[in-house]
Amino acid sequence: MFVSVALHVVLVACSGVFGEDNGSKLTIPMPQPNPPAKHNDYWCVGVKLPSTDSYIVKYEPLADPKVVHHMLLYGCKKPLQTTGSWPCQGSNQICSDQSRFLFAWAKGAEGISLPKDVGFLVGPSSDQYAVMQIHYGQPSVNDADVPALSIYLTTLNQPRVAGIFLIVGSDTIPPNKQAYTISSGCQFAGPNTIHPFAYRTHAHSLCKQIDGYVVKDSKWDLIGSRSPQDPQAFYPVKDTSLEVSAGDWLAARCIYNSVGLSATVSMGSTSEDEMCNFYMMYDMPNNGHALSNSICDQDASNNLHFPPIVPVTPIPDMDGMMEGGGQHHGNHGSSSGDGAKVTSLAWAGQLSASDSWPYSDPQKASKAKFGQISGVAVGANGTIYILHRGSRVWDIDSFSSKYTYNHVSDGPISVPTVVGISPAGEVVSSWGEGLFYLPHGLTIDYEGNFWITDVAMHQVFKFNPSDLLKPVLTKGTLLTPGSGQDYFCKPAAVTVDRSGMFYVADGYCNSRVVRFTKDGVWDGAWGDPVGEVPIAINVAHSLVILEEERRLFLADRENGRILSYNMVTGVGHVFSNAPVFGGSVFAISFSANGTWPMVAINGNTIRNSGFTINRNGVVISTWGPDNGFSNPHGLAVSPLCEVFVAEIGPNLLWKFLPVLTNITLPALMEPSAGDQPEEGSVSVAVGINDPPMTTGSSSSTVAMVTSYSLVLFIAVFGLSAVVISIMIAVICCFSNQRKVIGAGQNAKKTIQTLFKPNHVGFTKLQTYDSGSEDELHAVSVV
Repeated sequence: MFVSVALHVVLVACSGVFGEDNGSKLTIPMPQPNPPAKHNDYWCVGVKLPSTDSYIVKYEPLADPKVVHHMLLYGCKKPLQTTGSWPCQGSNQICSDQSRFLFAWAKGAEGISLPKDVGFLVGPSSDQYAVMQIHYGQPSVNDADVPALSIYLTTLNQPRVAGIFLIVGSDTIPPNKQAYTISSGCQFAGPNTIHPFAYRTHAHSLCKQIDGYVVKDSKWDLIGSRSPQDPQAFYPVKDTSLEVSAGDWLAARCIYNSVGLSATVSMGSTSEDEMCNFYMMYDMPNNGHALSNSICDQDASNNLHFPPIVPVTPIPDMDGMMEGGGQHHGNHGSSSGDGAKVTSLAWAGQLSASDSWPYSDPQKASKAKFGQISGVAVGANGTIYILHRGSRVWDIDSFSSKYTYNHVSDGPISVPTVVGISPAGEVVSSWGEGLFYLPHGLTIDYEGNFWITDVAMHQVFKFNPSDLLKPVLTKGTLLTPGSGQDYFCKPAAVTVDRSGMFYVADGYCNSRVVRFTKDGVWDGAWGDPVGEVPIAINVAHSLVILEEERRLFLADRENGRILSYNMVTGVGHVFSNAPVFGGSVFAISFSANGTWPMVAINGNTIRNSGFTINRNGVVISTWGPDNGFSNPHGLAVSPLCEVFVAEIGPNLLWKFLPVLTNITLPALMEPSAGDQPEEGSVSVAVGINDPPMTTGSSSSTVAMVTSYSLVLFIAVFGLSAVVISIMIAVICCFSNQRKVIGAGQNAKKTIQTLFKPNHVGFTKLQTYDSGSEDELHAVSVV
C-alpha cells in the first residue's frame, strides 16, 4: 500500500519533474471522517507546508465526482486544527486566521500545470499550512474512494506569483424563469497589475452559463465563459494579452433556468441551494506586494450593463443516461417536461463483428502466418499492433515446477513478433525478431513507446519507436523468476500513466501489481495474498488506468473479477464480479482515450464473450462472434471505438464496430416572449434556456452527434452515407474532446468542434498461481 488510509501526508523528492533536482510532490489524502460523512457535509484536513519558501506549480486531484461534490485548497498561517480532520462548513472553521484560495475542483475535472515561471508562493514568507476542504456528495465508507490532492512544489524562485480572484454573486432565483441572471462586479484596487491566465466556473444544477469580464474604460473584454455543468476545471484564458490594473472593473454574470420549479431557490452551501462563482487565476510580478482584496461580492446590476449573452453548449451526462442516473446535484424541483426533445445517435456499449476484417477468418488469417497472438494494442494513428510467438507455444512442458523456462536452449524467437496492421487490414510493419522467448503483454503508452512483457524471460521491456532494435528500459532479472524488487515471475501486462509512471501485472506466480517511477525505480506493490491489501489476486493478467479518477483496474483472471485500486492510497476493492463472467476475466480496456464505458473479455468458460461495463460495475452489453470466442486473450480499443480481440488458440484477431442507438435528449429551447433576463442586462439569452439537465462526471461522457448536426453535414458537404457513419463513430468516441455538437448550431461551429480538439484542463498552458500456471486449459491455450 502506498499510503495508509489514516491521515498520512506523502512528501517525496521529484527529481526531474521540473528539470531540476529541487522539486517535491506533496499528496494530501482525506481520512475517513469520524463520524462518517453524510450528504452535503464539509470536512477539512490541514498539512504543514515546506519550511523553506516554495512555489506550487502543479495540482493533481484524485476524487470520485459521485463521492465528492467539490474540493477546495486553502492556504493559511495556521489551520483551525493541526492534526486529524474536522467538520468545516463555515468559512471561519477552516483557518484560525485569514485564508486564501489555492485550488478548486469539481465534476471530474483534470488537474492543472501552471505556466512557466509562475507559481503559488507558500512557506515562511506566505502560507505555512494548506487546508483541503471536501464537500461530500454521496459519501463512501470504502477506503478506495478516499479523495486526495497532490501538489507539486519547487524551491526555484519564480519570477511571477500566482493567485486566485473570486467573483461571487448573491441573490435568490425565482421559479419558472428561463434566463434569470445574477451579476456581481467590483472595481479592482491593485496595487499590482495582474494577468489572468485561467478561469473556472462553479454553480449547481440550475445554472447554465457563467461569464467573466474585465472592463476598461467601458470596453468589455471576456475572460472566459463556461457552463458549470462541464467539468469544473481551470480553463485557459484565450486572450493572453488581458491585464487588469487598478481602476478596472471585474464582473461576472450567472444565468439560470428555473422552469418547472414551484419555489424560490436561495444561494447556499448545499447542493440543494445555488451558487454563482467565477474564479480567475492570475499571475503578477513577484515583488512582495499582495493584492488589497481578492474577493468581489457586490451586486453589479445597477452599475454595469453586460454585453449580449453568447450561449455556450453544456455537455450532457451520457454516462448517467445510459445507467439511468439522476442529477448529480440535489433536485430543486420537478421539470415541466415541456421542452422539445432531440433524438441523437450514441454508443450504448453494443458491438458487432466486422464482416470485412481479414484476420477473423481462419483461412485468411492463416496466410499471415501468425503464431499464438498474446497481445494487441492500437497506436495513436490507428495502427493495430499484435504480439505473437511465431512457432513458439506455451504448453504444459514450457516451465519447471519452480517457474523457470525449460526451452532456453532454443534461443529467442527468430521471426518478427510485433506486427503493425493498418486500419484497412494491411501489414505495414514488423519487428521484434531475436528479442523474446515467450512474449505475453503489449502496451503502447501516451508517448508512443512499446511495452512488452516476456513470461519466460521474467522481464518487462520498454522500446522507443525511433529505435526498436534494443529496449531503452529493462526491468526484471533475465530468465530468473523471483518476488523481490528486482524480480518478476511471469509478468503479464503493463500500463503507463500520463506522468510516465508504469504498473506491472506480475502476473502468474507473484499475483501482484508493482509500481515504478518513470525512470524505473521501484515505488511499491500491492495485491500479494500475504501483503497489506486484503484481496488475494489469482493471476494478475491485465490492467488499465482511468486517469481522471486516478484509479487502476486489474483483471483478476482466475477469480473472475475486476479489481479497482486508488492510485494514491493503494487501497483496492472488487469493482465487478458479474456472474456472466463465468469465473474468469482475461483482459480489460477503456473506451477510446481512457473513458467509460469499460470493455472486457473472459475465457475458459462455456461461453467466451466480450462485455461492456458501466462505471458502477454493471454489465450493460454482451457481444462477440455468433458462436462465441474460442480462446480470447488480449483486448484493445481504437480511437474510433473499434474493439480488437486477440485469440491465442486459433491465432485470430477480431474487429468489432460500435453499434449506434437512438437516445432522446432535452433540446435547447428558445426563450418565450417577454421572458428576458431579469436584471439590468440589456440582452436576451438565446439558446441556453434548456430545462435543468442531468449532470455528472464528464470523464464518462460519450460524445455524440445530434440529428440536426447530421442534417447540416449532409446539406453542406453532401457526404455519402458511408462517410457519415464513419464520422458518427469518430465523434461518438472522441472522448478526449468530450464535446457535443448541439442542436441548432451553425455548420461552421460544428466543423470546428469536430476537428479542433478542445483540451480539458490545463495542458495547453505548458509551452502530464492458478491451477495451471501455464496458458493451457487441457490441450488448448487460454
